[in-house]
Amino acid sequence: MKKAGRYLAGELHSHTHLTDGRHTQEELLVKAFDDYHLDFYINAEHGGTTKKTPFGRELVKPIPRWQSLKTSLQIINYMRMKYEDKILLQGLEWNVPGHEHMGMAIYEDEENSMSDFEYIFGRGNEKDTSRLNEGLLKFNKTHEDAVRGAKFLQDRYSGKSYLFFNHPSRALIYPIHQMRDFNNVAPDVCFGFEGMPGYQKKPIRGHYYIEHGKELNYKARTYGGADYMLAKIGGGWDALLGEGRRFFVYQGCDFHHERSSFWPGEYTKTYVYTDEHSELGLIDGIRSGNVYIVQGDLIKTLEFTISYYNKEATMGEEITVSNGANVTIALRYKSPEINNNGDRVKVDHIDLIMGEVTEIREPGTEAYNQDINPTAEIIKIFTNKDWTLDDDGFYSMTYTFEATKNQYFRLRGTNQRIGDSSYLDQEGNPKMDPFNESTEKMAWENLWFYSNPIFLHVE
Repeated sequence: MKKAGRYLAGELHSHTHLTDGRHTQEELLVKAFDDYHLDFYINAEHGGTTKKTPFGRELVKPIPRWQSLKTSLQIINYMRMKYEDKILLQGLEWNVPGHEHMGMAIYEDEENSMSDFEYIFGRGNEKDTSRLNEGLLKFNKTHEDAVRGAKFLQDRYSGKSYLFFNHPSRALIYPIHQMRDFNNVAPDVCFGFEGMPGYQKKPIRGHYYIEHGKELNYKARTYGGADYMLAKIGGGWDALLGEGRRFFVYQGCDFHHERSSFWPGEYTKTYVYTDEHSELGLIDGIRSGNVYIVQGDLIKTLEFTISYYNKEATMGEEITVSNGANVTIALRYKSPEINNNGDRVKVDHIDLIMGEVTEIREPGTEAYNQDINPTAEIIKIFTNKDWTLDDDGFYSMTYTFEATKNQYFRLRGTNQRIGDSSYLDQEGNPKMDPFNESTEKMAWENLWFYSNPIFLHVE
């Protein structure tokens, strides 16, 4: 575990008047920083066009989003002066050609880089060719165009940008082989997904309904507020991790209005470990995978490591050991006294999930299209019988095993009791959230956290 930096709590996905939100950027930041004490905030307005001013007045004629990105940056820069001890990034919810949405940010040449990217690759503003005289062509219609956009970021802004799939299962238009396409061409930029989507207060939790005339599908639903890709052990995320891909989980509140969404920092938090308190330090931390996500402040601190003698790895990292080595997994967590709903929070149990790591799946093969990993399973369920409480308020536990194969390990925890909860099945997995009958009360009752994986390589 690195000790030089610290975990920062933040928000990666919300909307203001500049697109289809109902509040100003300043109102959201007052909530995020002053009320809910976040350390960082990334705005992520939709692409396409803008119909309002930043203060909510209707425009006579919508303007292209690449233009309003410059206005948005002016607001971000002003708010950076007001909140000098916080980290703010200009983000974008990219309307992806051939797909739905991806969250992204570029921290270089902020005046132009995001604006240019949106003009070239943004779906939803195909008729605007006003910048042809600058030599900017458009690639914004097909999956191939979208992959080209990811490659554009990898080639030009590797180390200074990120790109992850927002609510990936909501509309069922991100098949796993196409997600692999993005990660293949841009492994240093496209390295993750939004595992717990926003809209957690809506009757259709996560706003997960099937679009484009398709029927309801079990994959296009949430489970304890989580995307199926995250909630299903042995599903899409485990399939990607089983190839050894550094592909990580994040979350955002997707705030539009307080009637449908929780305020930034109120219910969802993404914790990112960073060595440097800066915009690029935050992007480095996001890319590292040393990240965990939490609902309802179920926990506020998590330490998760795998160690062998003087070697140690944490989330997002890999540890190499000899075949037959006795390896120890250790975790510590701390919860607050109460959460933002005024509830006392308590972790009931934590699942330690393991999957085997094999080879990268090759394009054109049957395996490349598969979104399952049959080796993924829960290998240990930690309860209060397994952990001890120290004087600092941390609960600690360990698990030792013999390393014989390449594997990864990840965590999920909840306040729900197996066999005594209407929110869990008999194996302890989150049940499908009720369709059009979920409530804010249910969201506060049914809390989860998830960690990113640690990889184990056996020589």
